[in-house]
Amino acid sequence: MKFIVIGILTSLSFPSCDFYIFSIIGPALLFYELKRRPWAGMNIGFLYALGLLTPQIYWVYEYNKLAPLAVILLSAFPYAVVCKVVGESKLRFAVAMTAAEFFRSIGAFALPWVLLGTSVPGRMIETAASIVGVWGISFILYLMAAIAADSVRRADRFALCIVLATLLLMPSRGFAPSPPDPNNEVLVGIVQGNFSLDQDFEFRPQEVEAYLFEATDELIRQGAELIVWSETVILKYLNRDTSIGRAIEAYANRNQVVIVSGAPTLFLDGTKRNSAYIFGSSKKLGIEKHDADHLPRYDKYHLVPFGEYVPVLGPDNDHIIMPQGVGDFTPSIMAVRIGKLGLMICYEGAFSYLARQLVNQGAELLITISNDAWATSEIEAEQHYRLTRLRPLETGVFLVRADNVGVSVIMDPRGKEIASLGTNKKGVIIGRVVLNKGDTFFNDSGDWVGWLTLLGLPFYLILWVAKEENKNENIGFI
Repeated sequence: MKFIVIGILTSLSFPSCDFYIFSIIGPALLFYELKRRPWAGMNIGFLYALGLLTPQIYWVYEYNKLAPLAVILLSAFPYAVVCKVVGESKLRFAVAMTAAEFFRSIGAFALPWVLLGTSVPGRMIETAASIVGVWGISFILYLMAAIAADSVRRADRFALCIVLATLLLMPSRGFAPSPPDPNNEVLVGIVQGNFSLDQDFEFRPQEVEAYLFEATDELIRQGAELIVWSETVILKYLNRDTSIGRAIEAYANRNQVVIVSGAPTLFLDGTKRNSAYIFGSSKKLGIEKHDADHLPRYDKYHLVPFGEYVPVLGPDNDHIIMPQGVGDFTPSIMAVRIGKLGLMICYEGAFSYLARQLVNQGAELLITISNDAWATSEIEAEQHYRLTRLRPLETGVFLVRADNVGVSVIMDPRGKEIASLGTNKKGVIIGRVVLNKGDTFFNDSGDWVGWLTLLGLPFYLILWVAKEENKNENIGFI
């Protein structure tokens, strides 16, 4: 029970509590208990993970009633393994816990939720993010927690926690990438419709489309050159039914703007993809003139496991595993930039490697469109935003995030919100971004901290086996 409570305390550093100090205190308490039980059982890490994950990702029951049980148990397993090999080493603790986070965030079943590196404000970690990425931030937090727990007296441990957390939360100055030269600016607008899945999209599409044009009119009056609508805000297959597509294309050309909108795509063989379409043309954005019947399109590369497809098996077209309306998408071959725009759809914004790939391909602006209307809990939408906000800090380029229900935001490479609109609100925001080539160490090196920690685990496992064998030999000798 004690370790579940420690996990719950750590979870308080995430939305919607945001008690950032517990990102140090929680792991510090865990390490202190592990020190008292060198080479302890796997149950400690497992119970800690239950307390950490359950309050944060319970909302997955909206996919399936049994989903929380499966997701939490699967995500808790890496913590159970690594806590077995931590021992009394502070460095080993930081390596092992970061490796657990990284392991459950890669592969077909990846769920990069509740990462310690995302628990503190983006503005406060701008220096570290551009060098070590989210995994490096997690590593720093775990190491600081272990140092705090290693103090002799309990009062000293608490005081050291406060000092370390204060140092962590102080805004950095002068080390993050310099602000780009503001010679290539674009005024960007976002439309956040706050449309309901069960009332608006399928049942009142004309009203949805009318609001999108009305809100876009307002942004154009304010001088917006690039307007972003949210994921699947148009439910028609724009590559098949081109009537609405032609209308948007004509509107964009008439007003000399570029519009990015989410919509599904249907191929002749029945394959469906979650896509982002681009209307209009702009030399500034690197988008050439095109025909209305052949719109530039980005297809989602990293789909949501058990949400948009079944890992390994692919789309669930007959809806044997998942209910009607989900599970029948197919991933694209690879993520590619369109012009100077690096597009990501929904879940993709949570992955560092995708943003890095797009920027290294030449994207000078990251755009992520999302639709968190399926989740009735605001906590899911806020968590999703917290994951995405690290991408500009890591890559050094501006981020535009348009979500149907929020959080929609325009953010600069130093983590400053130029404009934002919170959850469950309807309206528009506008802000000026600068197209620039991201120049950070993270872009060159990638998730190097995550891979180093994960590859270090076999060494600790071998060390643990040797320790166990040595212990057994001593017992036999006695």
